[in-house]
Amino acid sequence: PTLQKTIIFSKDEELIRFISSSINSESEIIIYRSIDSPIDAFALTIVEHPALLIIDDDLIKPNTVSFLKNIKSIGKQNFIILITSNESLDFGREVSSLGVLHYSIKPCNCVILNEFITSIIKYTINIK
Repeated sequence: PTLQKTIIFSKDEELIRFISSSINSESEIIIYRSIDSPIDAFALTIVEHPALLIIDDDLIKPNTVSFLKNIKSIGKQNFIILITSNESLDFGREVSSLGVLHYSIKPCNCVILNEFITSIIKYTINIK
């Protein structure tokens, strides 16, 4: 069977290692450690069509909200996990309304993040 894709937008090596080990071989992992613009990130997401999109806000800010709005506007089902250093409640409310399934403030609770990743991967495998 074809593996579902997971895209990680992050330059945080510790986070990338943790997420990669959580996913194991359950999903094809595509990692982007740098992007030139949110339009590039959007285009990469469209082309790759991942089941799971893990976004480190530190890589795409201050364009996180516009990026998420663009992803939501295409109407395809992506599971989105957002990891951020931004502790603003207003930011959290705004991104939650844009299709973010799980929102985590750094430093992440690794147990909870691992549970979310594992359950999403299992779900995407079962619905295929």
